[in-house]
Amino acid sequence: MGSFFCLCDGGLGNRINSLVSGLVVWRRFFSDSQFVLVWPINRYCGAAVDELFQPSLLEAYLGRSLKIIDSLDMSSTYTILSHERKGLKGRHINILKYKDFKFVSFDLGAKEVVFCSSLIPAFIPFKDSVEALDYVQPSEAVRKRISHLQTEFGVSGVAIHLRGTDYGLPVFYFKLWCVVLRALFFVNFKIFTDDESVARMFHGFSNVKVVSGINLPIKFTGNESWDHREDGDYNIYRSAVSVIDGYTELLYLASLRKIYTSRSTFLYNAFALSDRKFGLAFRFVYEVNRFVSIFRIFRIKRR
Repeated sequence: MGSFFCLCDGGLGNRINSLVSGLVVWRRFFSDSQFVLVWPINRYCGAAVDELFQPSLLEAYLGRSLKIIDSLDMSSTYTILSHERKGLKGRHINILKYKDFKFVSFDLGAKEVVFCSSLIPAFIPFKDSVEALDYVQPSEAVRKRISHLQTEFGVSGVAIHLRGTDYGLPVFYFKLWCVVLRALFFVNFKIFTDDESVARMFHGFSNVKVVSGINLPIKFTGNESWDHREDGDYNIYRSAVSVIDGYTELLYLASLRKIYTSRSTFLYNAFALSDRKFGLAFRFVYEVNRFVSIFRIFRIKRR
């Protein structure tokens, strides 16, 4: 029996997508292998698996015990199922090129497989990803935090998620939302953001409650922009409490009426969690992300 390494790295939205799609691919093609969850604790995500989720539910999906490690052996050779090599050695298969399960031709005899995808690959049926997502449930501590948010901010109004920091849109985009929300003074809004500068734009609005703003991500190097640095990395640091708060806000956002504002994986997961029947709103969000996963041509201007 070989090993199926499900690598979940980057921000939380990317990690959830990689975990959900990895579970589906493992069950469909590699269920004879040991499922190993690779969850690095780094500056992109400082929270551990059991701080966010219920590992026992993941084991229920797998039908066996779950092994969790924080890194891969970079000297080993793998079959790499990902949109990029991730610095690993071995045969690389770009999984985003597949549009349907029937066209997938993985090396099913491979002993050491690494799977990683920040987007749900287009070949994974919606019903399969929803089923897997049902087993990616919040920890008891996160559930309590959600209850606190619902008590403090309520369950009515329209939610808007504005992605800033390392993959955000230009400043004028957020200023445009300021104009729109001022004009719609008769509608109550809730703002979700990972960027303190964006949150400040909406303070003082009589019809806006800013949900985010306490333990937001910070810049890894304070005097640089959020954009890529010279080493090609994003200039961001997310502590454990920042990620836990972010996941709590994601689940709270999922429970509210919301507007599609970007192709952020955070917002995608909020729509996925709130719509189990593939309704019109989420169908649009799903197809946008599916289109991106196939062609990889959607690029957002970074600040």
